[in-house]
Parts: sequence; C-alpha cells; structure tokens
Amino acid sequence: MSQPRLSVIVVSHGRPDLLCRAALSVFHQNHRPVELIIVADHVGLAAISILPFASRIKRVLFEGA
Repeated sequence: MSQPRLSVIVVSHGRPDLLCRAALSVFHQNHRPVELIIVADHVGLAAISILPFASRIKRVLFEGA
C-alpha cells in the first residue's frame, strides 16, 4: 500500500527569506511524496525560483497582504 500524498500550502507576503526557509524545511521532511504549494507575492516567488527543487513547487501569485 502506498503512502497518502501530503500537500503543504505555504502563504507568504513580503518575507522572501523566511519563505525559502519554510520551503527547505518541507523538502527536508521524511514523508514522501510531498506536494508543496506556495502562495506568495512577486518577491517571494522570485526568491524560491532559485531553490534546487524549484521545479517541484506549485506557485500561485497573490499580491494581497
């Protein structure tokens, strides 16, 4: 029997450094498979685009606070 899929949704506004730390933390967990969805402003989405696993992150742009 396969493990259930885990979805983690992180919402961030104006905190790109902390957003990158949160994304790294999610991918360092032992649970697999994991889906990471990040809802953030332009600054946050730009920050996570340089992470080594950026292609595995689903991104949603939201400029509201």
